[in-house]
Amino acid sequence: MKRLAGALVVAAASASVLAGQTPAKSELDKLQGSWIVTAASGQDVPIGIVVNLRVDGNKYQSTRNGTVDESGTLSVDSSKKPATIDFAIAVGKDAGQTQVGLLEIVDDTATMSLAETGSTARPTAMTGTGALTLARVKPLPKELTGDWDGVLDAAGAQMRLTIRLQNGADGLATGTMISVDQGNREAPIAAVLVRGPRVTMLMPAIRGVYDAQLKDGQLTGNWTQPGGMRPLVLKRKG
Repeated sequence: MKRLAGALVVAAASASVLAGQTPAKSELDKLQGSWIVTAASGQDVPIGIVVNLRVDGNKYQSTRNGTVDESGTLSVDSSKKPATIDFAIAVGKDAGQTQVGLLEIVDDTATMSLAETGSTARPTAMTGTGALTLARVKPLPKELTGDWDGVLDAAGAQMRLTIRLQNGADGLATGTMISVDQGNREAPIAAVLVRGPRVTMLMPAIRGVYDAQLKDGQLTGNWTQPGGMRPLVLKRKG
């Protein structure tokens, strides 16, 4: 009976493939790649902090403003709803410990709820002090790559800016902000998040964020640094 049941399962799976049905991806498959933490405990991540999570197979690495602060391996059980996730920390201040939690991924947004490091009591909800929201970092679409020019009103002074967007060596979105009126001073863009028409650029080196909407070939949004938010419109150069 066991052999017959196994044969029926294999036959059913083969029939699905032949019918052109794509097997559902596991949560671990969906988690592969690069992510930026956009919210923690229900609050937006403070300006000037960029926390990146990279997952490659069952290995992960976490960086804060470009510096590795933790790495190790992870396991995900997609048979649970929501899926469970366990981090085995190999490098970092909590090396040798584990962190357990819950995981949900919808399109390019991941939500985690994590217990205190070392605790075996898994969270029961996706909210609370251990809740994280992450956005996937993707390659830039063709309509965003290139140079964009704009003028920022900085305390009454007009400051010309050029934003240079490109895909980096890893194939993911990156860029540089150039302050033309400050001797072409450059600031690296640590991450570019593209969510539909919304484009967010994170620049922790100068504690800046540009959040805009792409419409009719123009980026219209707000530039934010500690102490204020100002409107900024960017148009493609040339």
